[in-house]
Amino acid sequence: MLAEDLPSLDDPFVQAVLAGLRRAAFTLEQHREEVLPISRSAQYEEIGAGRLKVTKRGATTLIAAIDAARHLALLRRESEAPSAPADPSPRRRGRPRKTLANQ
Repeated sequence: MLAEDLPSLDDPFVQAVLAGLRRAAFTLEQHREEVLPISRSAQYEEIGAGRLKVTKRGATTLIAAIDAARHLALLRRESEAPSAPADPSPRRRGRPRKTLANQ
């Protein structure tokens, strides 16, 4: 994800979120508890995809309040965007069954 894709500081939603946050930065656990209640694995997926920016301070991983606000604005923008049509023929899961043709 490019920096240009992130919502700007001028975004009214970002400003509203920032006004409601009580900290300048959050640990990963604080972020999950106070800002966005998602699983730890989902949080790391967002970080790995570059959608949620973090800062390291020794062994502690911090999320700045501005980055938390931008991430929420990004999620909000994506939820409002029209979604792609569902695949009409979903894939079957698991191993294929044995039939006379493939034995």
